[in-house]
Amino acid sequence: MYNNEKYFSEIILRITSLTDEYDSYIYKCKKYAEYLRNEKLTTSQIRKIYSDIMNAKTAMDLKRLRPRLAYIRGKSENSRAKYAIRSLIDILDKGIESLNVNDNEEEIKSLKEFIETIVAYRKYYGDNT
Repeated sequence: MYNNEKYFSEIILRITSLTDEYDSYIYKCKKYAEYLRNEKLTTSQIRKIYSDIMNAKTAMDLKRLRPRLAYIRGKSENSRAKYAIRSLIDILDKGIESLNVNDNEEEIKSLKEFIETIVAYRKYYGDNT
């Protein structure tokens, strides 16, 4: 388990409301993206997850992604990046599970901002392939 996994799981649905904590959040995202790179998780491996999340319009659209996330996590068992994939999927799954189904728009925006930030910093640290 990555050090800040618990932190991200707790904050993932309230990122858009961060003020004083925002710089700390960005710092932790950068460190997490660096961890993902070091564990050989490429941006292409998370591109489909990113795309699915960004295309979701409602909380239920996101909740319907949970089986897909479970499949990706299970499929990663033979991957070099299996621990990084597990970590990212677990954070996203916990966030999606906690979403208010009454379409709390701020929660959806926060979840999307999280994956967008992670992908951006993962790209910043360079691709392994």
